[in-house]
Amino acid sequence: MKVNEYVLVTGASSKLGKLIAEILAEKNYNLLLHYYKSKNETVALAKKLGKQFKNQNFQVMHIDLSKEYSTNTFTKILYSKVKDISGIINNASRYENDQINNFDKDNFESNINIHFKNPTALISVISKKLLSQNKQGFAINITDKMLNRENYFSYNVSKTLLSNWNSNNIEKTVKIIEFKPGNLMPSKNSKNIVRNFKQKFSELIEYNDGYIRR
Repeated sequence: MKVNEYVLVTGASSKLGKLIAEILAEKNYNLLLHYYKSKNETVALAKKLGKQFKNQNFQVMHIDLSKEYSTNTFTKILYSKVKDISGIINNASRYENDQINNFDKDNFESNINIHFKNPTALISVISKKLLSQNKQGFAINITDKMLNRENYFSYNVSKTLLSNWNSNNIEKTVKIIEFKPGNLMPSKNSKNIVRNFKQKFSELIEYNDGYIRR
C-alpha cells in the first residue's frame, strides 16, 4: 500500500464495518472510514487503528448515503479527503421492517440509494480515477445470504439489485466481488461466526492483493 493510497469502507462504525476495517488495517491498508450518524464511534475507531498501526493512515468521511448524488459530487467529496483510492467496501446498510402492501416510498428510495445506486456510483467514480492513473483496484459489495426475509421488502429488493448487478458486471479496471455474510451477531456462537468471517474476508482481501499486484 502506498502512503497516500486508501480503501474506502462505507458504514465503518457498524459491527460488520468495524470488523472489516480491522481486517484491512491488519493487511496494511490505509482507510477512509465513512459514517452517517456515528461520528464519535468512527473517529474513535480511526484513532484506535492509528495507535495500533502507526505507519498507516486512517481518515473519516461523512455523507448521507440514503440520498442520491451525482458522480461529480462523489468525486469532489472523496478526493477532497484523500488523493488515491484503490478499493472500496460497500458495507453501509439500512435494515428496517416493511412489506409490499404497506411500504413507505421514502424508505424504499433510501434503501435503493444505500444498497444499489450509491454503491455503483462510488465504484464508477473510483474506476474512472484509476483508469486515468493506469491503475487497477477492487470493490467488495456486501450483500446477504438471505434476501427473502419476510417483512423486509425494501431491503430485499435493493440488496438483490446490487447482487444481480454484481453477477453481470464486466468491469476491468476494478475487480468487483460480492460477499454474502450471514448473521454475525447476536448469536450463540458469535465468536466462531466472527472468526469464520474474518478468515473468509481475509482470504478475499489476499486474492484482491494478488489481482492488483501490490
